[in-house]
Amino acid sequence: MEEEENTHQEKREKDHEKLLNMRVLHLQEQLKEKDEQLEHFELQFKKLYEDFNFNLEIIYERDNEIQLLNQKLQKLTELNSSKDTEIRELKQNSIRLNQLEQENAMLNKKLDSLMQGRNPTPRLEPRPPRVEYKNLLKDNRNTVTKKISYINTSIYAEKVQENLPKEESMIDTVARPIVELNFDLEARIKALEAENTTKDRKSASLSNSRIADKSPEFNTDITVAREKVKKQEKEIGELIKSLQVYKKQNDVGSKSKLKNYDEQITALNDDIERLHTGEYRSISRTGQSEDGEKKYKPFVRPRSSFDKRFN
Repeated sequence: MEEEENTHQEKREKDHEKLLNMRVLHLQEQLKEKDEQLEHFELQFKKLYEDFNFNLEIIYERDNEIQLLNQKLQKLTELNSSKDTEIRELKQNSIRLNQLEQENAMLNKKLDSLMQGRNPTPRLEPRPPRVEYKNLLKDNRNTVTKKISYINTSIYAEKVQENLPKEESMIDTVARPIVELNFDLEARIKALEAENTTKDRKSASLSNSRIADKSPEFNTDITVAREKVKKQEKEIGELIKSLQVYKKQNDVGSKSKLKNYDEQITALNDDIERLHTGEYRSISRTGQSEDGEKKYKPFVRPRSSFDKRFN
């Protein structure tokens, strides 16, 4: 009995051992499979980790690019806003320019109508340059006329002292043309001065007129005044040339006469030069010359004395 039990016990143990072995084998197989799966998962994890790092780097790069693009977009937005502001300003300026052009056209039409409809009355006569032109005429009269009178006086005194018929005839031939030139020049200066004084009186009553200041006749009147001054200087130059001709016709043996002529002609040339440089122009508003009539008054002789002498 015991043997059967032992046999049966051994058999049971063997069966149990066999089952255990089979279970162990099965577990080993499962473990092996799990190891393989784990290895596979590790490979997948490693690959995923690498992919994640790569994607993360790409994300960082994209973030930097996006940041740069955002900055560029902000700059472009600011530029666009500034351009929009400029466009609005240009539109406003264009509208304003059109308005100004229309106003200018209307003003031009109004000015044309006023210019066509205005009458050539003294009220619209422009104001000439009173002080300089008037004083220049007076300076010409005070310098040239009175120096010529001084020449006539000196010639007359010398001829009277010599008291010769030949010299008296020379006085008549030399002094008379000079005196005639003197009177002619003085008459022209007085005529120009009278004309200028008339214009001064007319323009003085219209000093507050804007139309007179803006009229195109103002430039024309200035041109006329300049032409008259040039004409006056030309007459003075012709007078000096005539004096030089009469000087050559005078007595060559008389050194005092030649010296007197040289001094007077040199003085006249100096006066012409001063007239060109503006030295003889007066600054005062009263129209009085700085060289005035008092300086040359002793040398001025009335026309009646010359008329009596040559009649």
